Amino acid sequence: VDQVRESVRTSRGNEWMFSARTVRNYPLRAPAAYTAADKASGLYSVGVDVSPVRADPSHAGWSDIFFLGMDFPEGARVINLSVDLAVHGAGGVAPPIEVYCRFIEQPVVRIVSLDLGCEKDVDSLGELFNFGNDHLGLLKAGVIASGIIPPCLENSGATLAGVLQKLFGRRGGFELVSHVREIPKGSRLAVSTTLLATIIARLMRFSGQIERQEGGLNEAERLLIASRAILGEWLGGSGGGWQDSGGIWPGIKVIQGVEAVKGDPEFGVSRGRLLPAHTVLAREQLPPDIDDRFERALVMVHGGLSMNVGPILEMVTTRYLLRYRDEWKARLLGYDYFSQIVEACKTGDMKKLGRLTTLDWEQCTKVMIPWTSNAYTEDLIATVRNAFGKDYWGFLMLGGASGGGMAFIVNPAVHDRFRDEVLQIMRALKKRYEHALPFAMDPVVYDWRLNYRGNEARMCAGHAAVMPDAYYTRAVINALESRDTSWTCAHAAELDALAAARGTRRPDASSLDALKTFAHAALGIPASVPQNQSLSLISSTESSSVEEIKKGNGFDQHAHDRNKQWLKSGRIGVSKNRLPETTKIEDVRPEDVEIVSNNTDDPRIMNFRLAGQELLKRNAVGVVTFSGGLGSRWAEGAAVVKAINPFVTMKGRHRSFIEVHLAKSDEVMRKYEQPVQHVFTTSYLTHEPLRAELDLVKNHGYAGPVYLSRGMSISHRVYPLERDLRFLWEELSQQLLDERAQKVQNDVREALIGWARERGEGEDYNENTPLQRFNPPGHFFELPNMLRNGTLAAMLRENPGLEHLMVHNADTLGVFLSPIMIGMHH
Repeated sequence: VDQVRESVRTSRGNEWMFSARTVRNYPLRAPAAYTAADKASGLYSVGVDVSPVRADPSHAGWSDIFFLGMDFPEGARVINLSVDLAVHGAGGVAPPIEVYCRFIEQPVVRIVSLDLGCEKDVDSLGELFNFGNDHLGLLKAGVIASGIIPPCLENSGATLAGVLQKLFGRRGGFELVSHVREIPKGSRLAVSTTLLATIIARLMRFSGQIERQEGGLNEAERLLIASRAILGEWLGGSGGGWQDSGGIWPGIKVIQGVEAVKGDPEFGVSRGRLLPAHTVLAREQLPPDIDDRFERALVMVHGGLSMNVGPILEMVTTRYLLRYRDEWKARLLGYDYFSQIVEACKTGDMKKLGRLTTLDWEQCTKVMIPWTSNAYTEDLIATVRNAFGKDYWGFLMLGGASGGGMAFIVNPAVHDRFRDEVLQIMRALKKRYEHALPFAMDPVVYDWRLNYRGNEARMCAGHAAVMPDAYYTRAVINALESRDTSWTCAHAAELDALAAARGTRRPDASSLDALKTFAHAALGIPASVPQNQSLSLISSTESSSVEEIKKGNGFDQHAHDRNKQWLKSGRIGVSKNRLPETTKIEDVRPEDVEIVSNNTDDPRIMNFRLAGQELLKRNAVGVVTFSGGLGSRWAEGAAVVKAINPFVTMKGRHRSFIEVHLAKSDEVMRKYEQPVQHVFTTSYLTHEPLRAELDLVKNHGYAGPVYLSRGMSISHRVYPLERDLRFLWEELSQQLLDERAQKVQNDVREALIGWARERGEGEDYNENTPLQRFNPPGHFFELPNMLRNGTLAAMLRENPGLEHLMVHNADTLGVFLSPIMIGMHH
């Protein structure tokens, strides 16, 4: 991290951003075209930058990770395409990343994310450098990395108003608006990095660092923007690879690591440079019909999964450093495939490209990091391969993991049929795995085309100086819902221009009815926009749902109120979980534990084994698998049902926890010829998904009795207390992160503390959907639940000889019905 940071700081064109620590030394001036209002319309000019996103036929084993590229530059190689796209059927294909900027008369930085649906007026440098208190961290990082508010001004004593005064030569600020068109999160198309680079490009133009206000970029400007995009990711505590800003370059390009030489900031520090070399394939190098060949054979999709690629990149780096044998061989093989993939792209041989990307996926990517694949992806590939036979040419994982952004290469003759059928296949598989894997959205298919322009800019002046429709749609709906006409008055000139362009009339500033009519005519907003009156209906419905959840799942109001009172008074809390300072801790003595041994030469152990075998022969032992929780650790925080998560590949198939445990019960049943009773305890979150899964897979072929023990206890979440949060973060040992990541983490934690104070420490959590306001109370309640819900009674009725229950967590994979352990317990 230090290596990357130092390279960014010392890259040509970036040095001043780390040294101009006073407003006096601030060098930027906004072009006059932005700061003078048009006399006819009264509007300030709007600058717009648009960019395509990147799709990568090969990244040669994530070789563009910064550290890998700087440590092993000869192995860092990527080929990617700049593409315009849109969800199929949603509208015309266009550059999906748009960034708008204009001067405003208030001395603030107004940042607006249309796709996230949030905005903020930043009025201080402290707020701008705080990346943890809102969802606008990427836009803030773009403002800083662009140099318009350089990173050296953090904690400098300067004021934001003073910097803006120097930038514009007058009192005022600017509004920055980002718009990602029709691309869902987790697309694996490097949307966030491309957006960051586009923000930087727009603000560099806006502040005069790039002279041309319209058209494309030259190579030096692209490299500087890419360097600052890396800086922006570092500021925000994140980071991907250097190919991710490839969308600001045009067309098809080969990107390769470069060895550091004398004069480079990396020379003497690392073997390679931070920034790679981009070679854009000239149109003359490609077949005349290359666009048609790609677009008719390659079908881009988003499978709906939202996978956290961070742990995968960590594993890639670890295995590279330790030179794992099989993984290293797979990496070297991937380099051979890379050269052939580049050649197939140059010649437009799509059938060959499909064969090579499939080999790269099977023999390189999955060997290096098996977790890049999942049951959904494997089933999807198998289904389309079987459905299309010889017309199916290959699979392509986009980005760092599969299940989200992917592509299939097919015979152009079946392109349209494949596009329609693969969508139906993905939807069916999502329904199959929706509780087992972290889906964030419904699957989609993209329409797309190659982009040969890269990042482009335009100036909108006079009556054309307006924001995108989504900007006004959001603002008008907010005005109608809040019944506040102040926004209409403040934006009268813009609404005049918008109305003229749409052939309608601007609404009377004081009339909400007129605003509603205008919204329908000019923006296509339905006439029945929700009003505040409907909010009480929503609250009433939610209240009813909350009460139903409590009633149906054994909520104990008396215990809940008592625990809240104890929590607020300090009788219970996180700090109370530690032992008193007066506690005496001694080493474990031999007589304190029973050592389990498999030494059957020991008569005592042999007696245990015989006793356990006899109990198994009499069917006196059952199994209880705790399955009430969501697999947040297994799915990187996603709310999937852990017990049915297909977490591991065995004998060529992904297997879930319940399949593994039922297989062990099946083995015991066959050996002792007794139907082992197997219970899966559930909670209100997991009962129905588990029941549906077991019905679908017919208990994975297990012929013995299987029971679901429904949870009969539930807890209501409360807002945390500041004292508990500070104890967790300030008194307990913590991993110290990189400087910027640590700052972001600290900002997030302070924001959470402020949120807890604002909502009411220790009060009932009442946000999110009603189901998310509760939680299963814990393992202690699982066995009492078996008494309360009748499961244990049913087991005893069916098997009066039942004497023992082996109880374990779903993810305790090593547990089994050991005769020796059973005999010892007996």
